[in-house]
Amino acid sequence: MIDILTESEFRQLSLIPREWVDDIAAKYPPEAGQKTWLLQQLELQASEVLAQLDTRYNTSRLASPYPMIIKKWISALVAADLVLLLGFQSNSSDVERYESRAQLARDQIKDAVNSKEGMWQLPLKEGDSTSKAQRSAVRYSSTTSPFLDMRVQRDRGKQEDNSGSPTTGG
Repeated sequence: MIDILTESEFRQLSLIPREWVDDIAAKYPPEAGQKTWLLQQLELQASEVLAQLDTRYNTSRLASPYPMIIKKWISALVAADLVLLLGFQSNSSDVERYESRAQLARDQIKDAVNSKEGMWQLPLKEGDSTSKAQRSAVRYSSTTSPFLDMRVQRDRGKQEDNSGSPTTGG
């Protein structure tokens, strides 16, 4: 079970009126031992989104709390299906509005998978360094003076001048 987005989170994040979600629950009650239509769709879309993202990102490292952008994508995709299931005509403004949000989610997922630069903060697969969202190594700690290396060089240089031979080692 992929529980990236719960039913209550969907109700909060989605632009779908709560009454519409309640209508779906009443129209399509789950059979004994089955999940609700909404929960099934949330899991289905979550698995589809993760499968697409897994081509570039290490989705196995994703854990709760999941990135909000992934929740947004799943919410938009499920909302478009919910509006159609409610029986709205495919040319109605409601369907167009939710379908355009779903298409935006599809486009953003495609961009996330195909882009050379990281637009979203998601964990890359091992060995993939195409993201600009990388961390560099710390060069100096906050307790070390940035001039320490120059002092060490100066001291070694003085030591070499005094001894007449180059120093070796640290």
